[in-house]
Amino acid sequence: MNKISVLILIAMLAGCADMEQKKNYARNSEIISLYIDANKPKADAGEIKWSQYYKGVYDAFSKTTFPDKGYHMKVATDYYEKALQLESGAITQEEYDLFKMQKSAIITMEQEQKSADQERERRRNAAIMATERPPIYKLPTPPAYQPPKQTNCTSSVIGNQVHTNCY
Repeated sequence: MNKISVLILIAMLAGCADMEQKKNYARNSEIISLYIDANKPKADAGEIKWSQYYKGVYDAFSKTTFPDKGYHMKVATDYYEKALQLESGAITQEEYDLFKMQKSAIITMEQEQKSADQERERRRNAAIMATERPPIYKLPTPPAYQPPKQTNCTSSVIGNQVHTNCY
């Protein structure tokens, strides 16, 4: 397989992988969105307990393939545990609301930090790409043209033989 064919094949496979990642992300997002859209209004209205809602969020994330699903499952667990404390009377509604506000602020800070880290990494990679150019393949230089050397030769035929003298 020549180099161009290999490069085209790699580009096609990379494009397919990227498309598959986007499809997986959309499927994962849909799993979470369907659960939240169906159950958050119920929790807000008091039709289901908040602990039940956050248990469902945890279960929904467990069915996904998000790279950071463990983080999301941990957050859902934190909310679930606080909701259980509220429901058992171990904490007041004000303490629960304060927890939710603080947790939300922490999550926002972590997301901003992650975005800043990704941007910093993107800029670092861009700087590397701008300064480190890949080596350009150069064909070897052919030897310089040299005209054939001129010689003085004489040939003579004696019988059925040719005799050549060069000087």
